[in-house]
Amino acid sequence: MQELTPFGEWLAKTNPAAGGDPIPVTNGLLVLRPTREEKPIEDYIREMLPDALMLLIGLVPDEYLESKTDSAAKASVVKKPQDGSGYITLPADYFRLKRFKMFGWERPVMTTIDENSPEYSLQSNEYLRGGVSRPVCAVRKYGGNVNRLEYYSLPKFFEEHVVEEFIYIPKPNISVLSTSFALDTRLELPLVYVCASLVYKVYEKQEQADVMMQTALAHIKTLTNN
Repeated sequence: MQELTPFGEWLAKTNPAAGGDPIPVTNGLLVLRPTREEKPIEDYIREMLPDALMLLIGLVPDEYLESKTDSAAKASVVKKPQDGSGYITLPADYFRLKRFKMFGWERPVMTTIDENSPEYSLQSNEYLRGGVSRPVCAVRKYGGNVNRLEYYSLPKFFEEHVVEEFIYIPKPNISVLSTSFALDTRLELPLVYVCASLVYKVYEKQEQADVMMQTALAHIKTLTNN
């Protein structure tokens, strides 16, 4: 991971042939000339950067992202002895699951379902729900910012439910006032294009915004194919 300076300082050169008005380039950096006087383009870039980063981490594989191990999860297990299921309270910075395993499971869970998934309704049936050989995890919201990770399931005779492993991808620690954040250097260019797409939308240039997003996705595809 590398500490990066604000987006505006390392905005890489993009494709001038994106369409619409010519895109001026100064000293190798893309410069969008604002058509409105409210504030400079750099302010829009800083405002869009958190959203761009959230979009990006939702698109790239886990191997390119920072992950965290939540040791506190072992103390937050709430089991349901009547059916062998249970849940843990997710950390405030949880973004998505990487690995979760209870002692007694034959394999870890790598992805989650949500309460709107057809598979979630099966978890209320003890004969169809996830079990030791094919466990299932679901993320549910319980008011405010409290989220739970429900796990299905363990045998009913297990007296104690213990988390063996819990690794997750955290939300990026960034705000519009941030001066730096950690990012894998391989994601710098895709982030440039995602943020450029969002800024183009601010200026109501949807065609250029679409080109920037398509370019970002092409770069991400190259990463996943390597």
